[in-house]
Amino acid sequence: NFDLRVIYLMNYEKVSYKTFGNFINEVILPNRYEIFSITTKAIFDECELKMSRAYIDGSKFEADANKYKFVWKPTKYHETLSNKVRDLLKRNNLDRGIIAEGIIESKHIAKKITEFNKLYKDCEEKRFKKIIKIL
Repeated sequence: NFDLRVIYLMNYEKVSYKTFGNFINEVILPNRYEIFSITTKAIFDECELKMSRAYIDGSKFEADANKYKFVWKPTKYHETLSNKVRDLLKRNNLDRGIIAEGIIESKHIAKKITEFNKLYKDCEEKRFKKIIKIL
C-alpha cells in the first residue's frame, strides 16, 4: 500500500496477500534452486569473479561496523559463555580441572556434562530407593 517502488512496478494496482502467497508457493519455491543458480551466475558474470576464488564464511558486515567486529564479537561471546559455564560447574562442585579464566574448551565441557549426568542419575537412583523404603 505504501511502498512507491512496488506501486510503480505493479502499475498502480494493489495486490492481495494471497497473490504474493500464490506467487511464492507456485513459482519461487518449486524453482528456488534454479533461481539461486541463475542469480549467482549473473552476479559472478557482472562482477567478473571466478567461482574458484569465492567462498562464503558467514561473516556479517555492516556499513557502520567496526573493522574487526566480526572477530571480536565471537571471542567476547565465548568468554561470557565460559564464565556462565564456570559458575554453573562451581555450583555443582564440578569445577575441578577447569581453568580459572579464559575460554573453556568444548571437550572439557562435554566431560563435565558426562560427570553431571552420572551424578544426577546416581542421585535419582538413591532418591527412588528411599521412596521405595518409605512405601
